Amino acid sequence: MDTRCAQHPSPHWLTPTNGEQHDEPITILTLSNSSTVRTCLLTLLTTLPHLKLFLHILESRPRCEGADLASQLLSSLPISSHSRLHIRIFPDCAVGTALRGVGFVLLGADRISTSGDVSNKIGSMSAAVMAKREEGVKVVVVSEVDKIVATDMREGEGEVESHPASELMSAWAEDTRKGLDNRMEEGRVEVFGEWFEWIPAEYVDVYVTERGVLVARDVQDFSRQNRETCKTSAGRIES
Repeated sequence: MDTRCAQHPSPHWLTPTNGEQHDEPITILTLSNSSTVRTCLLTLLTTLPHLKLFLHILESRPRCEGADLASQLLSSLPISSHSRLHIRIFPDCAVGTALRGVGFVLLGADRISTSGDVSNKIGSMSAAVMAKREEGVKVVVVSEVDKIVATDMREGEGEVESHPASELMSAWAEDTRKGLDNRMEEGRVEVFGEWFEWIPAEYVDVYVTERGVLVARDVQDFSRQNRETCKTSAGRIES
């Protein structure tokens, strides 16, 4: 299936293996506002006409992209399908509560390491780890295979994307911001600004890509292919 669930009409990672149609609602938890995840959800609703979807979305501070996802889903979905979709938005700190009754955690990917670790929006790690405490919950990552890096990369490696403190502080009371600004200038207070984190492969069940549904071993194979492609390309440039 395409990472945007567009090229394969039957999203087989979700469709029951016995071929039966969905009579019971399915509950999915997601976060942020990945275009890949958004299109995947839209395609689920349009290609599975009997699917009733309950969608739990973490608001994804500090920019609240989760709320953007909810809005864009509803504006893109045909009105005739609105009755089959129910959205509930949760604060990030309520991830444990948001996982109640969930069947799938659906995540995008900024990068995937050769061992299958996934870099994604902050909050993904908590959702994936806590999902493993819930019986029967599957963690699904949707991504293009070109997000799989040719060399292994894990947390703390590579360039770190850091955002200004103002992004997190914008929701705080004005007096609080002003009071802490002085302490920040003195170096006594720091505001965390890294909005991506790594999810270890052990917390991911499957990777849905344009090459089909993969597991960690398949990711390693694609990484080797990408590495060989890089070597071949480099050799051609040198020659």
